[in-house]
Amino acid sequence: MADAATDFRWPNDPAQDWWEVQGASLGMTADLIRFAAALAKLGGQDAKKNSVAARLAGINCGRTQAFRYARSVAVKKLLDSAEQIKTGKRKRLTEEEIDLKIEDLINSPDAATVARGIELRAKRHAQHLQHEEWPEDDGFGDWRIEREYLSAPNGGCAFLLLNGGIGNLKLLHDTYAVVMGEEYGSELWARYYAQLNDQARADLDRFLADPSYQLTARKKIWGEINKPPPGPIDTGVTDWRVNNRLTEATSDAAA
Repeated sequence: MADAATDFRWPNDPAQDWWEVQGASLGMTADLIRFAAALAKLGGQDAKKNSVAARLAGINCGRTQAFRYARSVAVKKLLDSAEQIKTGKRKRLTEEEIDLKIEDLINSPDAATVARGIELRAKRHAQHLQHEEWPEDDGFGDWRIEREYLSAPNGGCAFLLLNGGIGNLKLLHDTYAVVMGEEYGSELWARYYAQLNDQARADLDRFLADPSYQLTARKKIWGEINKPPPGPIDTGVTDWRVNNRLTEATSDAAA
């Protein structure tokens, strides 16, 4: 399946958050959720609409496969639920209920479902920051994604596997602390450490020995969710709350 077409637009009722969370709860892939949402906007199912919905969702397939997607149990369930909400037969999810559903995804035993949950939570945090008039693209997007993984069960090791190594970690102290507390974390770290060249290992050791490394940026990233970082912090710093409007630390983004 290809990336979504640029002219895809989410329905307004229900909104994007609902489609993504409810679809993920049904075990649907991101593009299949978009396919269902496109069908809802098109107002029904027939051979032509199925094909148009597939194109809008970025799915490269023929009419037969589009028909199969439209007739799949998950797509039908998602469309039925959306219709019930639109007609008032079912209540819309509250913000708290959406967050709880995302937590359920993150706590799933299925690795793919966990990754979807982490991705959705990162999106919601980004939307929250935008609502609070934080810059949408302030150079810290990768930092926030790393933070979301570190906040999930076994998320440290999952992030290392996703990142493919330890040579370019944004939250080095925090990722190291989380990984070392997870089962098999020390073995995974040692494996990636052995893959570094001598200079990279020396730099990594030096950064880990320096508690001030990335400190200002870490204050910003963890302060956004009003949590202290899992890694070591300056003992003189006692308040990490975002309401303090901590320094933007643009220079740390390049670290």
